[in-house]
Amino acid sequence: IRPLRGFNHVYTSPAEMRMPERVLLYSLVFGLQPKNCLEIGTFRGGSTAIICGAMDDTGFGRLACVDPAPQIDPRLWSQIHTRCQLFEGPSPDILPQVARQTGAAFDFALIDGNHTYDCLRQDIAGVLPILANRANLLFHDALYPDVQKAIDEALVANRQLTDAGLL
Repeated sequence: IRPLRGFNHVYTSPAEMRMPERVLLYSLVFGLQPKNCLEIGTFRGGSTAIICGAMDDTGFGRLACVDPAPQIDPRLWSQIHTRCQLFEGPSPDILPQVARQTGAAFDFALIDGNHTYDCLRQDIAGVLPILANRANLLFHDALYPDVQKAIDEALVANRQLTDAGLL
């Protein structure tokens, strides 16, 4: 068994996530092995570091990070920048530019931006056209009432989506 050095980001990242959420995010990326990932809501780069750690441990993958005002510590960025491209701007407005510049549909997306109902509805609508077939879409804070309502409505409106439930 080889050491998984990227797993250290689960412990050290500035993610605003509880430990089980951190381990789950790492495990999903490590297990699914997506090639082209999208993150909406990068902020301080906590979940970014966890995703990049999992990609480092699998040996491949790229992450497009979207945030209107990222505040990533330069030391953290120096550890993860080889797997990331940062797009500074509001979602979903910047998503067409992100899709053009990355050049491939996303097979994994984490939505952890603004948690209001209207913003989340817009993020979902903006993300769906740039996802690959059989992509995995993960929402942070899915128990928040506004987040849950937007997810439920998206599932009803988009029959191609399958709800894997809360993890």
